Amino acid sequence: MTNDTGGVVISSVRWRRVAVPFRSLVSNAQATYRTRESVLFEAVSDGVTGIGEAALPAGSSFDRDGDVIDAFIPGLLESTLGRRIAAPWRDQPVHLFEPATWQAALVCGLETAVADAAASLAGLPLHRWLAREADVDCNSSSVIEANGLVDLVQPEEAASAALALAAEGFHTIKMKVGGDPNVAIATVAALRAAIGPDIELRCDANQSWDYDSARTFLRGCAPYNIALCEEPLASPGADFGALARLRVESPVPLAIDESTRTLAALEAAIRARAAEVLVVKPMSSGLREGLAMVRRARGQKP
Repeated sequence: MTNDTGGVVISSVRWRRVAVPFRSLVSNAQATYRTRESVLFEAVSDGVTGIGEAALPAGSSFDRDGDVIDAFIPGLLESTLGRRIAAPWRDQPVHLFEPATWQAALVCGLETAVADAAASLAGLPLHRWLAREADVDCNSSSVIEANGLVDLVQPEEAASAALALAAEGFHTIKMKVGGDPNVAIATVAALRAAIGPDIELRCDANQSWDYDSARTFLRGCAPYNIALCEEPLASPGADFGALARLRVESPVPLAIDESTRTLAALEAAIRARAAEVLVVKPMSSGLREGLAMVRRARGQKP
């Protein structure tokens, strides 16, 4: 292994389709699905292979989008082959895609494969290589809890699902909410009563509500120690003014997710002071764009 990858280039890239079946149906505000389809990329450089996965977003599939996916990938690979593997990751990426589309997922998957190969050549695990390239502190003692998911269900079902997740060892549970805000409050109450006070509970509305409904839900959740609520507003607005007003009124910390898939959108949210928490999903933004967003959220130059 070598710590100097400056002159090493990507010699070949392979890709293939894969599909991962789930144990049960998964639902969110956009779609219901039982199988998640992906493209796996393998980037080869100096005898080392890096692997990246591009999970197609909910609503996309090979049956529906396979022809355009197959047509998009060769151009994506052409932009990568022969490139220096340690090309500056702070360079703003050329957007070949709209955020939160299968194009964005493919860009992220290929960028991840390249980064994985670069990390191996540098003798580093991928997370430490990315932290170094982004000038982000990587404290090995810090832990980010993976959450178990409770889907859009009624109170009794939610409580039962949460208990099962707690029995599996999850210390954090994320609950999908939407529809009638009063039913959602009752579901949160049932879930909290079932799991007790020590398990962290997050909510994700996936932009389900108008302002009044979101405010009703957030105020109603005040007794239940909710860590955060993602994207409560159906129309947060390009300037995030409505979300900023809701944040001031909410007893629950707000998080932004799908409304900030680019650095430019994040800048607008920061100016508005629209939320306390940023959720970054590189699969919807591209890996390099996601790193730039992390840097900006941490108060650094992107």
